[in-house]
Amino acid sequence: MKAKVIKNFRDKETKKLYKPGKYYEGSKQRVKEIADAGYVEVKSEPESKK
Repeated sequence: MKAKVIKNFRDKETKKLYKPGKYYEGSKQRVKEIADAGYVEVKSEPESKK
């Protein structure tokens, strides 16, 4: 899952530094944790139509 970085942060798992304007890619659970902390913005994916 991808999310747009909106605030500087260092990933606790990879120790990589992320800056605004870049994208973070990780598991859905990890992206949710970081989004809940206010570091990334997740755009909702459109519902698939049947």
